[in-house]
Amino acid sequence: MEDKEKIEQLLKEEKETLLAEVEEAVKRKKVLMKKDEDEISYRKRRY
Repeated sequence: MEDKEKIEQLLKEEKETLLAEVEEAVKRKKVLMKKDEDEISYRKRRY
């Protein structure tokens, strides 16, 4: 029975780690998209 609990705990930790990594990736992507939008609007103003 203890092995099952250990496995469930490990899976839970793994899932939380993956979720944190996905959230981090999404944040980075949003930052990059924002930079692109700023760059595009800057160029539109210049020309």
